[in-house]
Formats: sequence, structure tokens, C-alpha cells
Amino acid sequence: MTDSIASISQSQTAAAATAKTAAADQASLVKDYSDFLTLLTAQLQNQNPLEPMDSKEFTNQLTQFSGVEQSIQSNKLLEQLISSSQNSQATSLVSYLGNTITAEGNSTRLENGAANWKYDVGGEATTAEISVRNSAGAVVYKETITTQQGVHNFNWDGKTKTGSQNPDGIYSLSVTATNDDGQVIPVSTEISGRVDGVDMTGAVPTLAIGSATFPVSAVKSVSTS
Repeated sequence: MTDSIASISQSQTAAAATAKTAAADQASLVKDYSDFLTLLTAQLQNQNPLEPMDSKEFTNQLTQFSGVEQSIQSNKLLEQLISSSQNSQATSLVSYLGNTITAEGNSTRLENGAANWKYDVGGEATTAEISVRNSAGAVVYKETITTQQGVHNFNWDGKTKTGSQNPDGIYSLSVTATNDDGQVIPVSTEISGRVDGVDMTGAVPTLAIGSATFPVSAVKSVSTS
């Protein structure tokens, strides 16, 4: 959980640094604008009445300063909105910590001889081949079972068909369902577990259940532990 809070803090620190840069740009513009007005005033006071200055030049410069100022103000407002959104998102993600979620995915953690999945058979099926793979992609368990349309639980004790025990770690489930005619029926898989990590350092925020990570968009339900 400490690592999760640290990653959120890093995102907030980055937003603060961006806001600091915008403030420095604003201060620089104010100084340049002040220097320009001082120089313009001196030129107007000392111009030759018989050959007055061309107003187009300094009018263009005033317009340029105004354009730059508006751009900085727009960026500043955008950064405030982004910072507010990030803070709101960080608060929302922290609320997942310690709670049990169900999410789309096929990888979960085997821990203390237990790993649990749900799979949803999308049509009329009669049999399903279930395969469990370790983190290296090797099949460590396989069986063929009878099944039907709907949501089913698959609970694995970590043992192979010969009875040997696999070590704790990340394992993935694949389910191939078929009907009486041998046609493949679509199947989706879900995982559930207690969220113990949040990572906001990437382009897409992710949640972690042990070593398994997945995007927040994959979450389908949340329940208090």
C-alpha cells in the first residue's frame, strides 16, 4: 500500500511542477511587458513631433504580448483542470485499496493453494476445455468438463492432474467451450480478489491484486472486504 500511495504522490508532484513552470512563465511575461511599456513611454516622450513614430509597430507588439498572455492563461486554466482531475482520480483509486473487486481478465494469483476465476459461456455449449498456464506460458493443469450457457466458477487448488503442487504465483486461465456440433462458443473470463496496489505512473492507471495488474476500466464490481 505504501508503494501505491507513493505512485499517487509522484503524479501530484509532477502536476505541481507543471504549475510552478506556468507561474514562472507568467512572471517572465509580466516583466517583459513592463519593460516594453517603459521603453515605449520613453520613445513617445522623446519622439520628434515633426516625424512621429509609426503606431503600427508598437500596436503589433502589444497584440503579440496580449496573445502570449492569453495563451499562458489558457494553459494555466487547463493545468488547473488537469490537476483537479488527477487529484479526484487519485482519491477515487485509493478507495479501491483493501476492497474486493471483480474484473475482466484471465490472470490471477495462486496463494495458499487457492486461485479463483469466473467464466461466462456466451451460448449453448455442452463441454469446455479448461487450461491453466503459469507465468512462463506452460500448461500446468488441463481438464475437459461438461458445461452450459451462463456464468460459472472455477476454483483451482494449484495441483496438477498427477497431484503435484504448483508454487504460489500468477496463473492464467483459458476456456474453450463447444456445442454438440463441435462449434466453438465464445467465453469471457473474470477474476476477483483484494486490491493491494494502485499505480498511476503509467498512461493508464492500474490496480493490483498481488502481482497481477489490470486497468481500472476492467473493473466490473466492487465489494467491501
